[in-house]
Amino acid sequence: MPLAPPTLWITGNWVVRLDVTVANSNITWAELLICQISSACSNISTIADTNVSLGLGSTGVKSQAVGGSAVASPASTDKVFIVLSFTNGKSSAQAFTWKKDVLIDSPFVFTSDWMAAGQTQPVIEREGMIPY
Repeated sequence: MPLAPPTLWITGNWVVRLDVTVANSNITWAELLICQISSACSNISTIADTNVSLGLGSTGVKSQAVGGSAVASPASTDKVFIVLSFTNGKSSAQAFTWKKDVLIDSPFVFTSDWMAAGQTQPVIEREGMIPY
């Protein structure tokens, strides 16, 4: 998720949501990782990392809150990667289906520069989550 500069990356709560459209009781959302990534796709820092343990046996929006650490001096080209990892309770291949159009709450603070430029809101480009 690239961010419109200038943005302050402060300490605070994140809420990541996963909208399951085809459920599978054999799959569990196991971990949530939020990282600061450089423009060259190198991991700069871990903002948050937590165990989740949410079963995907029913459809609907699953959410996980996690406290994230501040990033002191992010470059204007840095991105945030949100990684969801899953476990499979069976010894055979399993799948589930999800939508990527759910909100993610973050503690970013957008400075007044984007308001001065005449924008009504900051521009955040959301890239799809890829479960693995």
